[in-house]
Amino acid sequence: RGHALMASDIRLACHLVELAVQAEPQNRAAHEIRAEVYQTRRDQESSLMSKGIFGSAANESRAALDELDA
Repeated sequence: RGHALMASDIRLACHLVELAVQAEPQNRAAHEIRAEVYQTRRDQESSLMSKGIFGSAANESRAALDELDA
């Protein structure tokens, strides 16, 4: 659901994917979607601080994916 909301309501998509990752931290699909959603939100922001926060969230999920692959 979070992935489907990216185009219409990126904020809600972020909330939903965050809940999914918190509920299942080892879920690969949730981390893949979280990285994509937060990277998209980062790319849409104009504030440097927001870019940093959302980019960091995307990077956290990318790191989690690397750990799951190891």
